[in-house]
Amino acid sequence: MSVASRVGPLIARGVVALGAAAAVSASCSRDRSALEQDPTQAGGGGGAAVSTAIGLVTATTGDGGYGAFGVGNGGRDPSSSNGQGGDGGARPVEPDGPNRVVVVHGIADRDRLAFCFASPAGEGLAVAPFPKGGLWFAGVADVDVEALPTSGDAVVMVVSGAEIDLEEASCAKLLAEPGATPELEVAALGLVPEGALSAPRILVLAATGCLGGEDHENELMEQACGAGYGALSPTASLVAASPSRLAAPDRLGIQSIGASLAAAPFDVLLRPNLDGVPFRVTEALSWGASAPFPPNQERAAVYVGVPAQLSTIVTLPNDDEVPLDEIDLAGAAERAGINTFSDGEAITIAFVGAQPGLGDGPWWHGFDAVLIPKDP
Repeated sequence: MSVASRVGPLIARGVVALGAAAAVSASCSRDRSALEQDPTQAGGGGGAAVSTAIGLVTATTGDGGYGAFGVGNGGRDPSSSNGQGGDGGARPVEPDGPNRVVVVHGIADRDRLAFCFASPAGEGLAVAPFPKGGLWFAGVADVDVEALPTSGDAVVMVVSGAEIDLEEASCAKLLAEPGATPELEVAALGLVPEGALSAPRILVLAATGCLGGEDHENELMEQACGAGYGALSPTASLVAASPSRLAAPDRLGIQSIGASLAAAPFDVLLRPNLDGVPFRVTEALSWGASAPFPPNQERAAVYVGVPAQLSTIVTLPNDDEVPLDEIDLAGAAERAGINTFSDGEAITIAFVGAQPGLGDGPWWHGFDAVLIPKDP
């Protein structure tokens, strides 16, 4: 049975209205019964609420965002968000910018992934999975938006295996005959609305959770892969978030994306290289949230420091005394090609992998951070 034939019925059953657009389900994720917004899952620091469908999570709110993938501040006055100044309660407006689609490898139990995009009708692109050779865990890459399906929405697939750059393993062939290349594993994660793919925004698509499989099971598996995971019950899902480009001319904007399915809500702090004293940038970040909005603008770039000498600390919400994990961002900065920070720009940190503090396991990757590359 083709991936397209398996995805089709799930799309028909799993469509969830998100404002004016729709989010759609995936074939390899666990079945979630709550298809409406969960009021308990709110992005911290003014983050967006989370709507869930089978295999797809999107940040959803109104004024500052764009369609189903908008980013908002949960209705809070911008003057109350993480030390950021407001103007008497007026909500900031997200500016238009270059259309970008960025993929992130956050599947905790796979070393390498590549991505494929196809139309819901099963028309895959006649190209090899992207990028050639795949992304290592916590890797990030920009997608050529000109190569995306032109017929509307796009099914997002992930491909795993040692030979994911085989020329004959085109996305079209993998979609039609997923078992034709036995050394490759193919899983459809979800469907992204065309409006989000073509919006004048940054769209981050992060593969999250675990794909499961033989020997991928032990007593810590839900801490690595999320609640409900089992070797034959994968939790692989797609987080779609639209991080903001807003920043004050004399400040650095900082935002976070929650893409670790196994993590409970946590606060995000940065430890700069100049004084070494951590400062909070996001509160109670939950899975699928992009927060805060507007981005934290507490500091000028010079007081944040050099990316290669920056680390991020995650803690229990509002509890600086209990650090859960600390991640050196030098590797993330190198993978993203970021050498410096500048005032007037916004940066985004996505969190993937197992729950904070668990570390690498026999078949999973531990908690990690990804810096989203700057606009070209």
